[in-house]
Amino acid sequence: MRNSKSEMIGILFCNNDPVSIQIANTLIYGFKRLGFDVTSSTKVKDIINLKPKFIISTSINKPKCFAAFCYLFATFKPEDLLSNNRLIRNVLTYDAYISCSNDVSKVIKDLSFGLQKP
Repeated sequence: MRNSKSEMIGILFCNNDPVSIQIANTLIYGFKRLGFDVTSSTKVKDIINLKPKFIISTSINKPKCFAAFCYLFATFKPEDLLSNNRLIRNVLTYDAYISCSNDVSKVIKDLSFGLQKP
């Protein structure tokens, strides 16, 4: 049974980042197998126009700059993040994050603590 259009998921990825593309393709495949409608693009406006329930971004190269709720799929190494102020600022713009790494989760929690973000 397919979910309704109100349960569309948007996947935002970076076309010059092979890891971002691979993760996006995996998420698209998985959500479609679960019966969700999925839209994906490298351009925010293409996804926002379809009004997804939420968006998952697979790259920290750009900050979140739209009102829709957006998760960051965090695959970076903590040392890569902490060595680049632009990436730190980008990470802090997202509403929430998904990570399989305890180290990445700890770094994001520590950075978010001062901003009182969950």
